[in-house]
Amino acid sequence: MSSLLAIESSTKILSVALFKDNALLEEEIKNSDGRAHSEVLLPLIDQLLKKNHVSLSPDLKIAITVGPGSYTSLRVGLATALGLARGSGCQLIPVSSLKALASQMVEPDFFLAPLLKAGRGKVYGALFEQKEGCLKTLIHEASYDPTDFISSLKNFSKKICIGGPGCELIQIESQENMIKYLPDLIPQARFVGELVLMENIPSSPPEKIALRYLQAPFT
Repeated sequence: MSSLLAIESSTKILSVALFKDNALLEEEIKNSDGRAHSEVLLPLIDQLLKKNHVSLSPDLKIAITVGPGSYTSLRVGLATALGLARGSGCQLIPVSSLKALASQMVEPDFFLAPLLKAGRGKVYGALFEQKEGCLKTLIHEASYDPTDFISSLKNFSKKICIGGPGCELIQIESQENMIKYLPDLIPQARFVGELVLMENIPSSPPEKIALRYLQAPFT
């Protein structure tokens, strides 16, 4: 039986989810509460695997979000996944944090605009369309000034759903039912795994997986 471990570490909230034969077994979500992600993530994974009697082996695939998001959080997530893969032969599947967040928005009549905080008043954003069971990119992932991102949405006439932690930085004069907000949406590992299964995202060699920061680190 094939198993998939999904890891989401793009924000201060960590989550891991385990799938077997394309079905969700369990998800664990933890707010690091000021502790380093490195103190929380590996024990969380170990607990989840042991509880469900899944071992690290070449039969296990690991889906990991590679950004954008928090620099430190993403580095911990990828380093942990790489360590597990190198020691066991697990396959690694890199996943966009924003695309996974968009997949959480069950809004079939809307274009989907996931937003994460990028620091210094900026947001990481993109725009997707749900089409034939996949998410088609309409606005590419990048770091945006909130005003510029909102301006780019005006090129689209369809209703738009905006969701994620970056919502609080967005101010838009909505046209009644043309805009829907999901400000409480947080990235979750179960949707990372579901996106991989839905779109059949392929694995990548560990040495070719890199984090997608989309902007230079602040100094």
